[in-house]
Amino acid sequence: VGTFPVWKVIPIPTNAQAQKTWQWVKQLGGDSWDISAGVACDYKNNLYVAGSFYDTLNCGSKKVKSAGNQDVFVAMFNENGDLKDIMTGGGKGRDLATCICITPGDNIAIGGVLSDTATFENLKNTGTGQRLFVATLEAKGKFTWTSTITMTGEASLFMIGADNQGSIYVSGVFTGTLEAEGQKVISNGKKDGFLARFNKTGTVEKLFSFGSEEDDSPGSLSVDASGNLILAGDFGKSFEIGGIKLSQGPNGTKTNAFLEKFDRDFKAQWANVLQGDDYVQVASLKHDNSGNLYATGSFSSKMHVADTVLTSGGYTDAFLMKYKSDGKLEWCRGFGSWYYDYASHVNIDNMGGAIITGSIGDILEIDSLVVTPISKDNSGMVVQFSPMGKAIWADCISGQGRNFTDGSVLDKKGNLYLTGSFRN
Repeated sequence: VGTFPVWKVIPIPTNAQAQKTWQWVKQLGGDSWDISAGVACDYKNNLYVAGSFYDTLNCGSKKVKSAGNQDVFVAMFNENGDLKDIMTGGGKGRDLATCICITPGDNIAIGGVLSDTATFENLKNTGTGQRLFVATLEAKGKFTWTSTITMTGEASLFMIGADNQGSIYVSGVFTGTLEAEGQKVISNGKKDGFLARFNKTGTVEKLFSFGSEEDDSPGSLSVDASGNLILAGDFGKSFEIGGIKLSQGPNGTKTNAFLEKFDRDFKAQWANVLQGDDYVQVASLKHDNSGNLYATGSFSSKMHVADTVLTSGGYTDAFLMKYKSDGKLEWCRGFGSWYYDYASHVNIDNMGGAIITGSIGDILEIDSLVVTPISKDNSGMVVQFSPMGKAIWADCISGQGRNFTDGSVLDKKGNLYLTGSFRN
């Protein structure tokens, strides 16, 4: 992927099928490999796009160069799409930013993987070999601290969130061991998941791992204002996490997925298991202001959710579920074309409904809406749902190649911003 854009669409009302106006698109990229990892928005409606690039990254008249193989970047825009700055970090090795969030005080936190010594503007993070990292920036673009978790084996950090106290929570997958601040966790089997909590100065206060004897992986994370967090993922074999047992499905179940709520010290409060006859992935979670939880992702064949069975209409369909704060399912639904469709991100609009972004493979018919891409290939997708799960607006971003949305966010005015990657 050589370039990726950032889109903005005007505030989204709740009347069905109202056409929205796309306001602007900005392109970042160079002659080589560039990819976005997500977008975040502060209280002044400034936008921050995180990602990774190789060699050079261009946006308008601004150009930055990588220090080595692949480097980390954070690009800052105002709500009109004007580039304000591009901040970078990295060294001679392969350095990747894989997630981004906003913390209290409009600071920005990013996470990912570093290789050897890496410099973030005025800060140097010294080390050898690959390690996981979290870094924070002020809204003006100055890096304030970087912190790492060392590894033996392999590890990826690709989920991040923050609470109102400024604590930062991250999650990912690893094999072997992880160590930080005198704490050490060891994987039980093949791939295990982990959770870590950083304080607002970068100290790792809590490091926690979980997994069965088979491959287990978290896939999405949401943190509420009090520091409670919901983690979703999949597991290969029955095991206990935080005092609650997750049981695999009956014979014929190919994928066992889970949603589990933890307090800020990672003590489990409740858990639900989703069972798939084939592929299931919970890709994104988000709390609304009432503490309800929306979960979105993709599945194929049949997915069993509590007493409901969803059946895909194509090779892969998207799904959306709404849970009450106590973990009880309120409703769930699937949607998609006859081809491959994926939901990758969920946001909560100002009416308490959900806006899903992802990709569709062909014509999407959902409730009274029809979305027709230019070509029969992956196209960026946006669908808005009411709090009761009815689709009230949808659109796509398509062209002569595959297009994906890698992140989306709503500002305080209700404007929707998306970042993603495209070909041709």
